[in-house]
Amino acid sequence: MFGWSPDDIRVAQREDSEIKFIINLMEANDEKPSWDVVADQSADVKTLFNEWETCDYRRIATEKMDVDYLGYKQKTSYDA
Repeated sequence: MFGWSPDDIRVAQREDSEIKFIINLMEANDEKPSWDVVADQSADVKTLFNEWETCDYRRIATEKMDVDYLGYKQKTSYDA
């Protein structure tokens, strides 16, 4: 990502209140919560919430760090 390390991405996402809100939901819930959870949130939070199934909350373990960040699942030719 053009010079962004996984740790840079994690920090930037945690500093963004809307992305952080979604990450916190993903950490706290195995399944997508009801719409009521985001009904009073911003349009950006609602957009990210609508992408729940395509978002991928990832933990990257390296020798130097464990990094959590929000990304998008990659479609493969095997996906229907």
